[in-house]
Amino acid sequence: MIAKILRNYWATGKMGLKVGLQYRFSFLVTMLTTPLSLFMYFFLWKSIYSFTGQEIIQGFTFSTLIEYYVLSMIVGFFTWCDVDKWISQDVRHGRIISAFVAPMSILSQNLAFEIGINALAIILEMIPVFLIGFVLFGLHAAPLLNFIMFFVSVALA
Repeated sequence: MIAKILRNYWATGKMGLKVGLQYRFSFLVTMLTTPLSLFMYFFLWKSIYSFTGQEIIQGFTFSTLIEYYVLSMIVGFFTWCDVDKWISQDVRHGRIISAFVAPMSILSQNLAFEIGINALAIILEMIPVFLIGFVLFGLHAAPLLNFIMFFVSVALA
């Protein structure tokens, strides 16, 4: 029973991954704009801190602000969800009926599908953000337990 449920989740997740790979141009644009936005915010805040001449603005140092932005991007990779778009497309194209008669509930189908799509973003977009943040911006890694608990809590979100 559990093996069948896991197979259904795996198959639906693979469909989401394939759909994510299907839109290659959008995917490539996202691969370029994600690190670019990180650089833009870095240099924007660097210029703001330089212009004001202050080391702390509203309780944030420059390095803590950049750490906050990098972490918010990582959380965004895990929590971004387009379920409303997929459901509206299913309704518009008349495929919603087949979702109701499938062996999985419609909520489970959409969850597995989004996990498949987001897995691609997590793997291919988060790695450059990590590398840029740690190598170029000198961010510090949290202790291993905090790091693991961060990813567990974000995954549960």
